[in-house]
Amino acid sequence: MYFKYSLPNSKLKMRQSASLMSGPKLKMCQPSTSMIDFKLKMRQLTRSLIQLKLKMFQLSTSMIGLKLKMRQFTSSMIHLNLKMCQSATLVSRPKPKMCQPSTSMTDSQLLMRQSNFK
Repeated sequence: MYFKYSLPNSKLKMRQSASLMSGPKLKMCQPSTSMIDFKLKMRQLTRSLIQLKLKMFQLSTSMIGLKLKMRQFTSSMIHLNLKMCQSATLVSRPKPKMCQPSTSMTDSQLLMRQSNFK
C-alpha cells in the first residue's frame, strides 16, 4: 500500500492491519441492512399487488352478478309491460270467439285450448 503522507512505522502497521480486517471481504459476506430492507419492501409490494389483484377479481365477479340482476330486472319489466298491454287490449276490445285464437291470450289459456283439441 502506498500512503501520501508519512506516518510513523507502528501507526502505519496498525492502520494497514485495521484496513485489512474491516475490508470489503467482511462486508460482502454479510448482507447489508439496506439490501434486507429492499427485499422486505419488495415482498410487501408483491403481497400488496396480490391483494389488489384479488380485490379486482372480486369486483369483476360482483359486476358480473350485478349485470345478471339488471338483465333479470329488464326481462321482468318487459314481461310485466307485455302483460299490461295484453290486459289493456282485453279491456278495450270485445272478447274474441272461442274458435279464433286471440293474440291477447296468455300462455296458460293457449295451453288449455291446445289440450282441449287433442
